[in-house]
Amino acid sequence: AILLLCGALNPVTKGHIMMAETAHQFLSQDYLVNKVLFLPTNDKYPYKKLEKGVHRAKMIELAFQQSKISKILEVDHQDLEHSDFRPTAESIQLIKQRYQEQVFYISGLDQLKFMCDETKWSRQNITQMFSSCKLFVFQRPSGDGAVDDVEVLNTVKKHDYMQQYIDNKQVVILQQEICAASSTAVRNGDATWVWPEVWHYIQEHRLYNQ
Repeated sequence: AILLLCGALNPVTKGHIMMAETAHQFLSQDYLVNKVLFLPTNDKYPYKKLEKGVHRAKMIELAFQQSKISKILEVDHQDLEHSDFRPTAESIQLIKQRYQEQVFYISGLDQLKFMCDETKWSRQNITQMFSSCKLFVFQRPSGDGAVDDVEVLNTVKKHDYMQQYIDNKQVVILQQEICAASSTAVRNGDATWVWPEVWHYIQEHRLYNQ
């Protein structure tokens, strides 16, 4: 099995690594997990400006050094090297085709809510994604990006095409809560949520105006 964590990772935080480790522990009960891939999105991401991909990828590699599962953690550059931004569903499908293994996509509840917004995720993209993977969703009750689980599940219920994936267990909502680690806080100068090696890299390269 392949575990996959996609997103801006702008920058990667302790919370992202914790999600990967927890999902790995959960999935390893039933599957042999061969890789945990971190897939940073393309620099041409249309919804907000990101730091250059070369820096985001390097910070992920530095964060891996602190993980107890570092041997199977890997940065996947397929989206960074692509000429333009492409939808997450397409990226996941390419991972599935390349490895020919079952793919589990790690996300937070905030992302599940985001998927119900058809201006960001078309129904076609949702169908394409769930043809290629299952979704592990972590709760995020506090901190930047916090969402209420009841509110999100009520939003999903209003979208039958999304609710079906919870009903058939393609979306698994994990009971574990992730820490309130915030990429926004890091960009604003709070070093709490990244390891010293990552913070040093941010300062050395003067990222996020630090």
